[in-house]
Amino acid sequence: MFDAAKAAAHPAVAEALILQQQERLGIATGALNKIIEMNQQWAADQWGDAGRAENMACVRTAREALAALAQQPQALQHCADAI
Repeated sequence: MFDAAKAAAHPAVAEALILQQQERLGIATGALNKIIEMNQQWAADQWGDAGRAENMACVRTAREALAALAQQPQALQHCADAI
C-alpha cells in the first residue's frame, strides 16, 4: 500500500512506487480490454452481432472495472505532484 509519509521522506522511492502502480494499471486495463474483445468476438461468432456482448455480465463487469481504473492515474499524478 502507498504510504504518503514515507514517500515524502524518500522521493525516489515514491517515484518508483508510482511508476510500478502505473505499470500495474496498464496491465489490468489491457487485460480487461482483451476480455471485452474476446466476448465481442464470441458474440459476433455466435449471433453475428458483437454488440450483444454488452449485455453479458462479464463485459459489464469489465467495463465497470475500467471506469474505476480510469480514476487511478489522476490519483497517482496527484501523489507525484505532492512529492
